[in-house]
Amino acid sequence: MKRRLTILLVSLILVLPVLTAAAELPPTHQALAEIEVMLYGGASDGPLVNRLNAIEQDLFGVTKSGAFVQRLASAYNFITGESLTEGSIVLKLNVIEWALFQKLSTGSIVSRIGEIESQFYGQLSAGSVFERINRISNDIFPTNSFNVETVKVSSGTVVRVRINIALSSEDTKPGTVIPYTVAEDVVINERLVIPAGAQGRGTVINVTPLGSMGKHGTVEISWGSLTAIDGTRIDVGMTEKSIAAFNTSYSDLKASASVAGGVVITVEGTAPGFMSPGKALILPEGTRFPIEVKYEARVGGVMFN
Repeated sequence: MKRRLTILLVSLILVLPVLTAAAELPPTHQALAEIEVMLYGGASDGPLVNRLNAIEQDLFGVTKSGAFVQRLASAYNFITGESLTEGSIVLKLNVIEWALFQKLSTGSIVSRIGEIESQFYGQLSAGSVFERINRISNDIFPTNSFNVETVKVSSGTVVRVRINIALSSEDTKPGTVIPYTVAEDVVINERLVIPAGAQGRGTVINVTPLGSMGKHGTVEISWGSLTAIDGTRIDVGMTEKSIAAFNTSYSDLKASASVAGGVVITVEGTAPGFMSPGKALILPEGTRFPIEVKYEARVGGVMFN
């Protein structure tokens, strides 16, 4: 199944059916800022017309004519993919990265294209975002048939992930960001919705170092959200089901729900003596967790013929 999906998913960029109707355009300042954040990594200042001119030049290679609102809507829809038969830029980049590197990055569109070109061609390419993405797709992907349809990802859907940093009750600080990677494809109704390699970001809520009288060290985690194949952000966490699965998988670790809505990880068992110190909690990089979708989400699911 994995091999079949890997071979066929790379064709996604070539033909993509319409998933939804055109997006409703947010207020002008918000729409411009959203485009700039996705395209460059941050919003800019300056006259609105100048900002839109720069966006159009980078996206399409030309500054378009016509009413400002219509031009803004065109750029916004091109970025989000809501009204385009070929899908969003984010979806295309996700497909390319998953096919080439088995990982979905979270940087800006411009930086992601540059990284792909550097690794694939050995240098950056000239041209608009549209031209550069099409060039990459034409050089990488074969022509295959597939279909894309909106899939309901129910709350409680299990996603298996691995953390990308080590955590310790003695060194890790509250507020530490926990990058993690989806370890296994999530397929619903034979449609890929969350690919292995998708990225997520959690946070360390609290840390308790080991203490006397058998007090083990603990790390409290909030799992935040992860990215689906179409770029949708999905909120995730751990409930009784996933906590029980984690505890079954590790004989030396124990998880429990926290008051703050996260999960507390500690060492299993008690210290040998009442006056003995507890054990430090160490979670090596690559430690796996079963986490769950917190709220129902609608995601573009991919099925191949």
